[in-house]
Amino acid sequence: MPGHRPTHFIKPELPWIGCVWELPPILHERDAWVRHLLAPEVPDLDAYLADSLPEGTTGDRS
Repeated sequence: MPGHRPTHFIKPELPWIGCVWELPPILHERDAWVRHLLAPEVPDLDAYLADSLPEGTTGDRS
C-alpha cells in the first residue's frame, strides 16, 4: 500500500480531478515542503511537520 511507503508513487486509476477549493491547502503543502526541506541548507523535517495552514478562509494568502 502506498501510504506505508512514502517513496512508492502510483498513478491513480480514478477518473476524478481535484476541486478548486482543494488548491490552497495543496499550495500551502507545496510551499511548506520548499520552505522547510528544499530551500534550507539543512532540511528541517520537524518544522515541516509542524507547519499548518493558517486558520481562516483558504483563499486568503496575505
